[in-house]
Amino acid sequence: MVRVLLVESTSAQSIYEKFGTWSQCRRTIVQISECAIFGDQFADIERRLEMNRMGSIKDIHVSVCDLESAGFRRADS
Repeated sequence: MVRVLLVESTSAQSIYEKFGTWSQCRRTIVQISECAIFGDQFADIERRLEMNRMGSIKDIHVSVCDLESAGFRRADS
């Protein structure tokens, strides 16, 4: 099970989360992201997850509406 956290980069810093398998979460990130995410970024994250560590992808641009429709929920409220 993987927990994906998306943190808003504006001053509000809202946090959205979603749980699922790594493949489900990877698919969701690709679907909602307006930016190209390369396979080596996912490979690096997968290596970190296998070591029970945290991975990150910077500069994902997505609307709140898209997050909610993809099953993310506010984690900071």
